[in-house]
Amino acid sequence: PTRRSSDLDWLASLQPALPSQAQVRWAQLDIADGAALDTLLQQCQQQLPPLCAVVHTAGELADSSLLQMGSAQLSRVLRPKTDAAWQLHLATLHLPLRFFVMYSSVASVLGNFGQANYAMANGFMDGLCAWRRQQGLPALSINWGPWQQGGMALAQQHKINAQGYQWLNAELLQPHW
Repeated sequence: PTRRSSDLDWLASLQPALPSQAQVRWAQLDIADGAALDTLLQQCQQQLPPLCAVVHTAGELADSSLLQMGSAQLSRVLRPKTDAAWQLHLATLHLPLRFFVMYSSVASVLGNFGQANYAMANGFMDGLCAWRRQQGLPALSINWGPWQQGGMALAQQHKINAQGYQWLNAELLQPHW
C-alpha cells in the first residue's frame, strides 16, 4: 500500500523485476488506519495467494529542535512509522509470514539534529522487530543511511555532508548482494 498516488508509477515499474509467479496488488491507503488495512488484507486473502511478506518503507520528516517541536510535527512523523508498523504487526499476527521487514534509519542509532521525532519513530520500529523476534515471529529492521540516488535525505544534503555520513549508492552495496 502507498498513501501517495505518485508512488504507483514507481511501484508498477517493480513488476518486471518480480518472479513470474508473483502476484502483486498495489493499493493506495494509510496503513496506520487499522480498519482500512484489515479491509485490504481481507480482499487480498479472497483474491490472491497467501500473503508471505510485509515490507514497510514509509517515512516522513518534520525537522525541528526538540524545544520547538510541537505535537503536529511529532504526529506527522510518528503516524507513518510507529502507528503503521503497529497496525501491520497486529493485522498480520495470524498470517504465516516469511518476512516482516521495516525500513528504519541510522537516525535511530546515531541521531540527527532536529530529528528527535524521526529517531524515536525509527527506534520504535527497531524495538518492534526485536520484540517480534523474541516471540518467534519473523522481523528485520534495516537501519538505512542516506541514499545518494534519491529519498528524503537529498533535501538535507548539506547537513548530512557536514555530519560526515557516507552516502549509500548501488555501487557501494553491490559487493554485498
